[in-house]
Amino acid sequence: MLRAELFPPVSEGPHPGVVVLHESFGLNDDMRRIARRFADAGYAALAPDLYSHGSRIVCLSRVMVDMLRGSCDTRSHAYERTRRLEVRLMSNA
Repeated sequence: MLRAELFPPVSEGPHPGVVVLHESFGLNDDMRRIARRFADAGYAALAPDLYSHGSRIVCLSRVMVDMLRGSCDTRSHAYERTRRLEVRLMSNA
């Protein structure tokens, strides 16, 4: 299961939501700042840590090998992980 941080807006809801995906550096303070900016603008921002399931170096090396082979679309890989997280969150609501 992936860990995620939720950045809710301060006003009363309901609110639209957005998923903030991190770059190769992971869920760091820069990504948290971006998620907070969405929350400040009235969005419920969810920032999953796509590396929370295991080692970042292993994940990055697999992506690099796949990219060199031309055998994967990294966007769809991240989307699928985020989609699974979304389904888990919705089922726990």
